[in-house]
Amino acid sequence: MRIRFFANLAHEQGTYFRFHNLAIALAGLGQTVDVFALDHDTKSRRRREIRDGITYEIIPSAPGLSFVSPLVHPANILRMWCKSTSTVCDVAHLFQPFPAAFAAWRSCRAATRFFDWDGLWIGGLMTGPASGFRSWSEHMMTGFLEKRLPSMADSVTTCSAFLADIARAYAERLVLESRRSRCYSPPGIKKLISMAAQFPDLAEHP
Repeated sequence: MRIRFFANLAHEQGTYFRFHNLAIALAGLGQTVDVFALDHDTKSRRRREIRDGITYEIIPSAPGLSFVSPLVHPANILRMWCKSTSTVCDVAHLFQPFPAAFAAWRSCRAATRFFDWDGLWIGGLMTGPASGFRSWSEHMMTGFLEKRLPSMADSVTTCSAFLADIARAYAERLVLESRRSRCYSPPGIKKLISMAAQFPDLAEHP
């Protein structure tokens, strides 16, 4: 089974540790896993890297980040979409509700699609009124996707019962993941993975 992760970042921070460790665990079960990610460095180049045995295909951000976030930059959305149209996989798993990786996730040809909801962004991690175009555009586009992705995905994974309750309002199909006992069960993979058991430090990187 070929599984591709779609990520909005390629640097080692926060959600990176969740999808990277999950990729390692799935590869250990004999699955083919790679990661398609956005690099926030505008001076980098498109490249492939092998990290702990996992292949990363990394797309650099377009310039202009002082005016617009890399997560919602129109050029990044277009780049991610175009570079993913030829991708064919059994499982496409999107991490976080941001337009850049969403575009790639949406444009690929996948048998089934997962969405990993790591936290409530609008009204949670992103609080208060947006100030300036950069903040406003990020709030607007993230909020739009956050409300719709649970119903667009075939399955949703979350890191809390709170998010699971919200996701149930948008979609009936849901895979519940707790922060310390992460389970992943796409079609064809019958064995569930306890990420906390294999990677105790995972909980240290929310």
